[in-house]
Order: sequence, then structure tokens, then C-alpha cells
Amino acid sequence: MLLAFSDYSETKNNFKALEDRRDEWLGGMNKGGLKSNINRAEIIMINNTRFLIMSLKNGDEYYSSFISDRKGSRGISGSIQYKAEDREKGEKVLLDFLKHISFNAPSLSGDN
Repeated sequence: MLLAFSDYSETKNNFKALEDRRDEWLGGMNKGGLKSNINRAEIIMINNTRFLIMSLKNGDEYYSSFISDRKGSRGISGSIQYKAEDREKGEKVLLDFLKHISFNAPSLSGDN
């Protein structure tokens, strides 16, 4: 099982809503002929933060990515990869990880 994550920053001019990101990903998967591989493409709320989770199965592996809504100009994104036989464990690891993420409240000046 592999888990990777990093923070990201996004200016107001480059803002993309989670719904738009999901729709773009689904469109790309459809164009690439991978629609049948899609396992998950949903927005969930954890600890007052929305996360987009996108997952697909390729062979005997699952590949899931996640991205949070921005808090101020910053957020977190990442991915997890696991074997199909470890699907239950992989999904639990991802949800446990997301439950432990917290953000500082954005400043009024919008500099964080």
C-alpha cells in the first residue's frame, strides 16, 4: 500500500471547484475508454472539510486520489494505491488519514 500527499496553493484566479475537478476527471476517463474502471468519484465531508475522492481499478490494483477544498489559498491533495485484495484496508487507511487532517482558519487578509 502506498500513500502520498502534499499541500497545494491556489490563487483566486485559478480556483477550480471540486465539482468541476470531478467532472473533468470523469470526462477524461470516458474519453480514454476507462469508464468501466471507475470505482468512485464523490465529494464527501469530513470535519467540516469537503474532499473529492476519485478511484479506479486497473488489473488487481486500485488507484485513488483525493483533494480538499481550499482553506484560504491552501489545501491538501494526494493518492493511495493498494491491491484489490486489500481494498477494505486501503479505503479505511484513506478515511482515517482524512479524518486526521485539520486546517487553521483562513486569515481575514486571505494570506493563508
